[in-house]
Parts: sequence; C-alpha cells; structure tokens
Amino acid sequence: MIVRYGGDEFVVVANVRACADALVIVTRIEHYMEAKNRDLPFELSFSIGFSCFPNDGKKFDELLRLADKRMYEIKYNKKS
Repeated sequence: MIVRYGGDEFVVVANVRACADALVIVTRIEHYMEAKNRDLPFELSFSIGFSCFPNDGKKFDELLRLADKRMYEIKYNKKS
C-alpha cells in the first residue's frame, strides 16, 4: 500500500518476511526513480528511509518516526 503522507512524502506499507525484503523494495523504488529521472528535463531528488516491524518498533508511530529519521539522515548525507 502506498499512501501520500503529506506534501511530498509517501508511506509504503508492505508485508515482508524480513528487513532484507524491505531493502529489496527500497532498492527497486530507487532504481525506478533513477530511471525516470533520466527522462525528465530537470533533476528530481528523493530520499528513502525505512523501518521494519517488529525489529524497529511495534507501533506504527514508532516505525514511522524511525523511517522519517533515517530518510532525513540520507537526505543530509546527499547534500554533504
């Protein structure tokens, strides 16, 4: 399930067996976005953070907060 969370932020909720499976989803999204980016007359930037239940938390707000934190860390590192 993909949901627009606000502004330019989206949440993907996926039923996966392991965090490694979530990483596969993230990698596929990144490759898709990078391919689409080549077709645009401008540069599109994006950052993806993710978290996994129950390893990273048991409540949705905990998982969302950690994914958001990780996304901003990635965004910051891209600018450095």
